[in-house]
Parts: sequence; structure tokens; C-alpha cells
Amino acid sequence: MKKLIFLAFSVLLITACSEEKLDKQKAFQLIAQSQQYPKLIAYTINTADPNQVSKLINSEPVRAGLIAIEEPHSLGDIGSTLITFTEKADPYLIPITSQDSSRGVRRIKIAQEELSEVSDIELLNEGKNAVARYQTVYKNISPFSVLIPVNFKKKISHKAYFLLKDNHWQLEETGL
Repeated sequence: MKKLIFLAFSVLLITACSEEKLDKQKAFQLIAQSQQYPKLIAYTINTADPNQVSKLINSEPVRAGLIAIEEPHSLGDIGSTLITFTEKADPYLIPITSQDSSRGVRRIKIAQEELSEVSDIELLNEGKNAVARYQTVYKNISPFSVLIPVNFKKKISHKAYFLLKDNHWQLEETGL
């Protein structure tokens, strides 16, 4: 009888202590899933906007032959297409929607932000909460990346906050 009680107690103790461990691999998986990495970084160009023409006219994409610019000559040109994309730009153009078409805008792929690594996990509140520090990097950087002021060669540091609930780790929405 003592052996049976000891066995039952042992099984109960093992089951009670078998909560999921938050390691770097599990944190990586939860962050990637919740934050939907990889993320597409896009840029919107209004093809009929004279202000956009003045920003683009001396840009690298124009010099590289990705964009063609027609400068407005009269008030009648307002609202007409002033910026067009060459065949060289095709791999970077995001398919146009009917809403984009009616507004005269084109979205361009700039880069892809990807989860690189989880560098550190700190357990808090007696192991019921955790903070994970992780880095993302930019990949598939397009020639249009010069249009936005971001250093695409630099790793970006982030924090993710986790909560242990019903013996499973969950990403807290408030910590993002």
C-alpha cells in the first residue's frame, strides 16, 4: 500500500511540475508566428503627385532606370500620371488593387524584415512571466530602399513579453 501511495504521489508530482519551458527555440517560434515574420516593408508612390516627382527626380531609382518621370508642364497635367515604372522595376512592384488604381498609387517592395535570433530570455514573477530580447534583419533589399531613411544593414533589437497560462507560454499583446 505504501508503494502505491508513493507511486501515485510521484506521478502527481511529475505531472504538476511539467509546465512548458520557455527556451530560445520556443520563444523564436511564438514570436515568428504571432508577429507574422517575415514582414514585407513597402513604400507607396502616388504616380500623379508633383511633390512625389520632386522627391524622386534625382533619386537612385530614376538613375538606375527603374522609374521614368514626366515633369508637369501646365495646370492641365495635375492629376495625370507623372511617374511610371519601367520593366526593370517589375520584380519590386506589388500587385495593384482596384483601390490603388483609382487613387493612382503604386506600392513597391523595399525589403523583407525577418526574425534573426532570440538572444536572451529573462524569467520574471517566479517564472510566470518572461521577457525575450530578439533581433530582426532586413533581407531582399530592393533598389528602392534608398527612398526611406532606414539603415537596412543594421540589426534591430526588440522585446517580447510572455505569460505562462495553463502551463503554456503565450505572447502578451500588451508587450508588443
